[in-house]
Amino acid sequence: MPAPVPAPVPVAAAPPEAISEETLLVISAAIAAFLGERAHIRSVRLISSRAWAQEGRVSIQASHRLH
Repeated sequence: MPAPVPAPVPVAAAPPEAISEETLLVISAAIAAFLGERAHIRSVRLISSRAWAQEGRVSIQASHRLH
């Protein structure tokens, strides 16, 4: 049986670089689906690093066969 989803809490207007409430709810739902139970998220922050993009490029390049 899925865990009940809490009602959204109203928040003040966030600065443009902040994570939206909708995004936080999606992250929370994904974590709950993965763990199979409700979890308490203590912190979420944006990372300006391009590490994920770089790793994706490395993975794609490594998958190509060289003749």
